[in-house]
Amino acid sequence: HRNFRLYWFGNLTSLIGTWIQNIASGWLVLTITNSPFFVGLNSMLAWLPAWIVSLPAGAMADRFDRRILMVWTQSLLAVLAMALAILTWTHVITIYHILFISLLSGFVVSVNGPVAQSLVPDLVKRRNVLNAIALNSAMFNSGRIIGPAIAGILLGTIGAGGCFAINSISFLAIIF
Repeated sequence: HRNFRLYWFGNLTSLIGTWIQNIASGWLVLTITNSPFFVGLNSMLAWLPAWIVSLPAGAMADRFDRRILMVWTQSLLAVLAMALAILTWTHVITIYHILFISLLSGFVVSVNGPVAQSLVPDLVKRRNVLNAIALNSAMFNSGRIIGPAIAGILLGTIGAGGCFAINSISFLAIIF
């Protein structure tokens, strides 16, 4: 299924970029604050919106055009990642910028999650849905493995700002 294949590779690219940003963000927080508390707070703020937004986001995924929602959420995440990159490159970034962008990204990701999951059956024939869901799960887990491995290399070569920029660009793969 051509559309599923495009979605799968685009989403894998985007997820790898997201994991690169997650690692770079934690590293940057630790570098700026030297505080494990702020590293944990940053992570909490990124995941907290899932408790608040997931149910309404599921309803949105059922009511609205999933493709349009996916493009909007991925575009917003790209803008937030580029904002982190620019703030880092210009040396004006503070812990509060990172925490605020992590919270905003958490809300957007919480909307994107149900949309991404519910989009899969729309892209394949009914008899292939179970295989597509299994491949989708493999894609998520692959991103969790590949992204942090690449982040370690990139942090040492291009820094956190470069990692954020790469994540921003990675969203183009799923948007297009």
